[in-house]
Amino acid sequence: MNILIVQICYLASEILQNVINLSQNIGNKKSVCFYLYPTLGFTQILQSVIHPRRFISLAFIWLSFALLQAQDLERYTPGKIRSQKPFEAGGGISLGAGFYRSSANISRMAPWNWFVSGSPWVRIYGFNIPFTFTYSETGRSLTHPFHYQFTGASPSYKWATAHLGYRSMSFSDYTVSGVVFNGAGVELRPGKLRLGAFYGIFNPAVAPDTNNAGFGVILPAYKRIGYGTRVGIGSERNYFDLIFFHGKDDPASLEKLPENNKIRPADNVTLSPRFRFTLFKRWFWEADVALSLFTRNVLNDTLPETEILNKVYRLIRVNTTSYGAFAGHLGTGLNLKFGNLFLRARQVSSDYQSMGINLLQDDIREYTANPAFHLFKGRASFSGSYGFYTDNLSAKRANTTIRKIYNTNLNLQPFKRLNLNLGYNNFGTTRSNGLVQMNDSITFSIINESYSGNLNLSIGNMKRPLSLSLFAQQQEASDRNIFTRLYNNNKVTNAGASLNYRFTKIQLQCNGGASYASFFAGGRTIRTESLQAALRKQMASGKLSLGTNLSYTRRYQEQLLQGYVLSVNMQLQCSFGKRHSIMMQGRLMRNNTGIISNNAFTEQRAAFQYAFRF
Repeated sequence: MNILIVQICYLASEILQNVINLSQNIGNKKSVCFYLYPTLGFTQILQSVIHPRRFISLAFIWLSFALLQAQDLERYTPGKIRSQKPFEAGGGISLGAGFYRSSANISRMAPWNWFVSGSPWVRIYGFNIPFTFTYSETGRSLTHPFHYQFTGASPSYKWATAHLGYRSMSFSDYTVSGVVFNGAGVELRPGKLRLGAFYGIFNPAVAPDTNNAGFGVILPAYKRIGYGTRVGIGSERNYFDLIFFHGKDDPASLEKLPENNKIRPADNVTLSPRFRFTLFKRWFWEADVALSLFTRNVLNDTLPETEILNKVYRLIRVNTTSYGAFAGHLGTGLNLKFGNLFLRARQVSSDYQSMGINLLQDDIREYTANPAFHLFKGRASFSGSYGFYTDNLSAKRANTTIRKIYNTNLNLQPFKRLNLNLGYNNFGTTRSNGLVQMNDSITFSIINESYSGNLNLSIGNMKRPLSLSLFAQQQEASDRNIFTRLYNNNKVTNAGASLNYRFTKIQLQCNGGASYASFFAGGRTIRTESLQAALRKQMASGKLSLGTNLSYTRRYQEQLLQGYVLSVNMQLQCSFGKRHSIMMQGRLMRNNTGIISNNAFTEQRAAFQYAFRF
């Protein structure tokens, strides 16, 4: 497999060079964009390559894989690459040390600490190569883009995209979506056609762990192979797709049958029609429905052979462990000038599975509605999310769970400097009888409600801007079961205000605030009251800044004062030249609540840091 991957990468490098040469001749009319993923291990190249030309080509591909991860890939067309600088370098390095001391018999960090960290980078024709490293008294670390263990690439030209190596493709939510395979795939969008296909290995064979008498942490697995196709027509607003997927385990991939009887080779075929139609430019319908035929154990006793079964066996092996299931959703929505509305119904039958997707909750039905409207030229907006959920549609579970969700948000801006946001959330869960008659002491019905409000007001002028913020929130959980409500009922209340004032002429920033929090649970109430203040002064045209902040918090249990926490922090920052900066920080904290330690303590911290940019 490594040799095959190397040959594919070598061929891709030759194709890439030819395409670049072609694009240089024909200009920007036919540019090529390659989507590459950094995954080829350096040791694999050294082990598999002998010829120097192949080594250079593969090194180029491997480097490209590493450089293109998580970057703006549209920049890397051949025409745009030529406009980039051939080589750039930069980054920064920091040196720091700190001191810590506590009067109590606790230690939340080392008495003396130090570190050296850096983030250098190199840019070659617009391709970024970032590095980060840290070296300290607690350890060391180094990150770079050359440590990936898998390889994969998705080169694209106009309406065609190929997927090679370790890739993932998405056809629909219920057939193929997000599962990584090692193989090859293609997606074609010529005009109104929507075509796709892939073939690959989903899971390699994993032998049973026999080192711990059958209780090893490594679970065995059969080799799983899958392939799928999508044939469709249309655009993003109007389309119809027909999707087919077949996944199967290879019974011969393990020499010995696993002792765990739940691990058996399976076979799966899934068929899914999927569409979206737009009517009158604003009203649309969409649906995604999947039918799955799943065989849990292909080694189980087979059914008596018939002519029909022989034809079925060419597609999937069926026996007494085979079953059928379905899943899907149907939705409709309106897109209006002043908002939109979307409605959706979704159902997944019991034991629905597809080897092309990750785990999916089955045996459920849910309805959702999502309205969003804005009025008065955007000065008022409303959005919400409302839903109903239930499981145990098959009536095979021990109990049934029902959830109801009501979320509402209202935003008002009566004039430019005032903004008000109000929210209400309600999440209710009820568990009732299923196959088992539940005892009253273990049944439950809990409703979680929360109310929130935020107000932001800006006053003053450009030279002396003043902003005021107020917030409040209350969240309450109410248990309807008289046997458990004492332990489950709780209420959380938060409220506060903050003020921000700036003297622009003298470069002085002032901040202040107060907050209140209350938590009730188990018949007890805990409250905290806090005050915060901060000053920050900039000098020497912004190259020197001095700041300090103060916080004071009192904690109560019921009406009894448990103590307070006082914290004072000072910070000095200075930059000199174009590349150098220093930072000094000191902190003093007094805690006499007895929460962290058994008695009151005082804590001091100091830190120094120097940074250099190159």
